[in-house]
Amino acid sequence: MDLRRTLGLAALLALLGSCSGHNDEVDQSVGELVVCGSGPTVEGIDVSQWQSTVNWPMVRAAGKRFAIARILHWPTRDTQFDRNWREIRANGLIRGAYIYFDPRYEVAAQADIVVRAVGRLGQGDLPVTLDVEQPPPGLPSPTRYAAMVRDLADRIEAGTGRRPMIYTGRYYWPTYVQSTAFRDHPLWHAQYTTTQPCPYIADAWRSWAFWQYSSTGRVSGISGNVDLDRFNGTYAELQRLAGFPAPAVDAGATPDVPAARDVPAATDAPVVRDAPVVRDVPAATDAPAVRDVPAAVDVSAPADLGALTDVPTIVDAGTTDSGDQDAVAMDADVPSGDAAIVDVDGGEAPAPAPPADEGGCGCRVGHGSAPSPRAPSAFAMLLAGATLLSRRRRRG
Repeated sequence: MDLRRTLGLAALLALLGSCSGHNDEVDQSVGELVVCGSGPTVEGIDVSQWQSTVNWPMVRAAGKRFAIARILHWPTRDTQFDRNWREIRANGLIRGAYIYFDPRYEVAAQADIVVRAVGRLGQGDLPVTLDVEQPPPGLPSPTRYAAMVRDLADRIEAGTGRRPMIYTGRYYWPTYVQSTAFRDHPLWHAQYTTTQPCPYIADAWRSWAFWQYSSTGRVSGISGNVDLDRFNGTYAELQRLAGFPAPAVDAGATPDVPAARDVPAATDAPVVRDAPVVRDVPAATDAPAVRDVPAAVDVSAPADLGALTDVPTIVDAGTTDSGDQDAVAMDADVPSGDAAIVDVDGGEAPAPAPPADEGGCGCRVGHGSAPSPRAPSAFAMLLAGATLLSRRRRRG
């Protein structure tokens, strides 16, 4: 950050010595940061009733991926907002809304109009933006101004469910608001320049989420000029800021391996990217699978053997691998102390439906260990042998 600040101040000094363009590009050399984008960016626009009726399919075809529409410039509610809010989403763009905040009037009344206009924000909706740029005269003191912005932000966050963004520029905020208490609100930075490749922002923030870099853009579907904006991040990161959930990860992935993904670039925390993710790790089973244990067949006890009681159940122990279709599962409803006679003479008994896949690996996880396979008792083996001999005699 120190190197970036040094480079930024050097660029500003060079600009002060050579640039004769907009005054707002050269008015301060202290208290600013030159912050380039963190990598890829996404292009979009912002609109109001001044763009009249926008042809949103053409805007989408022109490559724009988000649009932010004005709700209110007190006391006038934007005449195109309702249509824009509806059509932006209908045409597959991520949508946002902003209020041009006027601190000369009551905060609560302005906040109520915003909340009624957008309601609770959902997937595809960016946080509402507070446009803080009302020029003098009649502005409150910086301390009072900051308190009013805080009140407005809190009301809109409570009503919409999202922490608002702040739209401003370093030409305005350090002079009229002067607060460093909004760093946790994503910054939408305003600066129109064709000579500066990276924006220089007020040092109340450390980075920017959006940059409004032109007010004279031309886009198909819009008559006349339109504001052009750039999101600082990938499209996936833009989606995350707009309320889309993180991509699903296999349930069988190794736990406790954090992977930072889709973190909006506007946060102060450093972003970790490209962290490896371990996937498709099957859940471990402690019990080894026991296979090919012969099942007792057609047990018809001779009369002189008497009643069979307390004989352990003899079954095909099968496998804990749900992919083995030959497994015959034990009936869990049979008490372990009673005899269970399984007749497989006519073919294999149908296997019950496998348990639900809860671990991403085709196995059951977290529901107790599998029953231990039981070795046939000597009596049971003798009984099975006698039965087989009797069957051969009948068939012979």
